[in-house]
Amino acid sequence: MKLGLDEPLQAAAAVEKLLASLSGKGNLRVKCCSNLSALDHVIRDTLQGSGITPLFDPTVSQLDKDKSFWLGAIAPDGSVVARQAFRMELVSTSLAEWALGWILGTYLKRGELIVPTNLSPNENSVAHNLSGCLVYHGELWINPKLKRRDFVEVFAKLGLIAAYIKWNPDAVWALVGKSMATSGHMSRMGYTHLEPGFLNWEYTPEGADKMEWLGVADRRALCRMVEEEADHTTLISTGQTSETTLTPF
Repeated sequence: MKLGLDEPLQAAAAVEKLLASLSGKGNLRVKCCSNLSALDHVIRDTLQGSGITPLFDPTVSQLDKDKSFWLGAIAPDGSVVARQAFRMELVSTSLAEWALGWILGTYLKRGELIVPTNLSPNENSVAHNLSGCLVYHGELWINPKLKRRDFVEVFAKLGLIAAYIKWNPDAVWALVGKSMATSGHMSRMGYTHLEPGFLNWEYTPEGADKMEWLGVADRRALCRMVEEEADHTTLISTGQTSETTLTPF
């Protein structure tokens, strides 16, 4: 696990510009929180009863402020219009060997049975080369009224860079369905590797596709993202901006 960032001020500049950009998209504030129970309440409010997935459920996972956080985009009326969450794990083997057992075990702790059709990824999967400090990116939801390409891109990049600053991970990874993987959103978010069929399910987790794609942004990709965002001279946002802060709930 590599401690510290090579260019911390550059990362701070990238965050500042992304926050200002979100402020310009409806005068939104962004808040950072380590309380996953609060995230569960937000998800139940926005999805009308469907709660947090087991991978971020604090009742089945020992997650604290050192291992997880979530971001919420807050509208002027106080409602959460977008959110995403991150959790860090130290993987000594490889993502390919570790991921399926981790997911199955976490779902089983909550009494939810899911059945895979394959026990390991393809032998050529990039997951065989990923180990160390790995961050899972999930619970991404954007209010349909805000699903403009630029908003999704900016909000997701803010989360990825926040994870990079907090943990300086070897990689951030995510699981997505085909429609998300092939829409271009993942690459615009900063994921430089997309791989179909990483996980395949006979009985699927709620909300998942039968075949899940793997998205990966390794440390080099995160460093490049920070450089690109910090070097931008023009913000994506338009209209008036106001002060935006990244503060805890």
